[in-house]
Amino acid sequence: MTRPSDAELDRLRIIAEEVCEVMAGEGFTVDGAANQHKAFKRTRATVSTLEQNLVISAAERGARIAGMHPDATGTGLDIKSWDDGIARRYRPKKAEVTAAGEDRMVCGAGSSLLKSGDEDMMWIEESWVLGYRLNDDHTVVDFFAAEIIGHEENAAGPVHLKLGTHYSLMPTPAPLGFVSSDEELDLGDADEEGQREVG
Repeated sequence: MTRPSDAELDRLRIIAEEVCEVMAGEGFTVDGAANQHKAFKRTRATVSTLEQNLVISAAERGARIAGMHPDATGTGLDIKSWDDGIARRYRPKKAEVTAAGEDRMVCGAGSSLLKSGDEDMMWIEESWVLGYRLNDDHTVVDFFAAEIIGHEENAAGPVHLKLGTHYSLMPTPAPLGFVSSDEELDLGDADEEGQREVG
């Protein structure tokens, strides 16, 4: 396993910030779209697809802002980088939490996430996920990067991914009680004693 450089993690945080902002500002549109027809609410598949499309669109935009290389992969997205001599491929992917509190991710047996590099490549490309978890209101509750270090075959269903160290990418919120130091703020008229007039 390798650790992304600080510069790489900063680039990934730009992607995370873009996704968080989009889901905070536009996540409500998911419910609006899903409510257009009762058939859309038979399963959660419609909502999941709409959420995924919003996240992928935001991640692609964030990757371009960060100077990384987004590459569409069917319904998904790979974000490629070359960091300190290491090729990495990051894929935004929703994480579910198990009863034990661990992140759970699955993929199909033929997924490119299970392959390292390409036969024509001169190097091995690491596969990583940009894992995210969403609240019921479709806002982001967690966003992290983790290397795919293996997988567990499941004869009855999808492949379970094994993830390495999680690197949190969540934007740091402004501290509580934050007050601007801008002396030019207009706080209203003040009387001669420097108190704000009331009434």
